[in-house]
Amino acid sequence: MWMSDVPDEKRDLFEPVFNSWRLGGHCFVTGLGLAMVQRAMLACSEVSHVTTIERNKDVIKLVGTKLEKDFPGRVTIIEADAMKYKPSKGEQYSVVWHDIWPTLASDNLKEMGVLNRRWTHHATWYGCWGKNICQWMKREEAKPWTGW
Repeated sequence: MWMSDVPDEKRDLFEPVFNSWRLGGHCFVTGLGLAMVQRAMLACSEVSHVTTIERNKDVIKLVGTKLEKDFPGRVTIIEADAMKYKPSKGEQYSVVWHDIWPTLASDNLKEMGVLNRRWTHHATWYGCWGKNICQWMKREEAKPWTGW
């Protein structure tokens, strides 16, 4: 299991939700999960639409169908791999949030970099789940080990 709705998970979503409410408009999320970030974004009437990329058909069927029913006309779910999907020229979003990693590790930084480079010109604000923690991990790994 890699999806949860525990308080820690909700705190992790503060930044993209805050920015979606601040900026309004159309938001884009990679990873459907339990749709917590999408639901929180759509709770604000200033957020007109949320488009989500999800590669797992079962997650789309289980979670996406309910999300589309609860927010008719304000949700688009695209079945695709976030690492392969490329936004169209001129495609613009107020917020782009990447949340596709089941765990946090410094190895995630390479994929985060790819996604950020791909999306930077398509969003007013964008971010990746756990990026700061992954950067900290990378710095810690670079330090010499001094033993216990």
